[in-house]
Amino acid sequence: MKAYVVDENVPIVANDSVRLEPKAPQADIDCRLACVQALRSIVKSGILIVDSAGEVLENYRRHLQHRGQPGVGDAFFKHIIDHHFNRRKVRRVSLVKNAKRGFEAFPAEAALATFDRSDRIYIALALAALEKPHVLNAVDSDYCEHKAALGGAGVHVHEICPQCIRKPRGG
Repeated sequence: MKAYVVDENVPIVANDSVRLEPKAPQADIDCRLACVQALRSIVKSGILIVDSAGEVLENYRRHLQHRGQPGVGDAFFKHIIDHHFNRRKVRRVSLVKNAKRGFEAFPAEAALATFDRSDRIYIALALAALEKPHVLNAVDSDYCEHKAALGGAGVHVHEICPQCIRKPRGG
């Protein structure tokens, strides 16, 4: 089974297929469908990597419905909650906080100093997990803007929707 770290923008985009007012309007229909397929694949035959402190679940909780409806992103979140202690579906990884970098596992490289602090948990998880999971991203630009440095650190990012990458606010 393949392991994945999933940035919260992926289930958010997957949910946009059922919203009248999308939360990620830059995501086109192909992007939404690709996010839906990625999440369904993980639920069916993948392993999700989350932190043992629950920060990733809290990120999801801010944007998704734990009841599992109405969107595929919500169903993905419910799947995580339902299988949180099933190691065949969800693996919890302990991360150590770092005041400067956010997490000890986040690389100290100068090239990553501008990487979005709110997304550093996903990189730290990818590096700390024994499974060496891929990070899934749909529309956030920080991953592609730091592609070389992330690759050099051993992080594999799968850009689900490179055509829809959003520039950071104010950028």
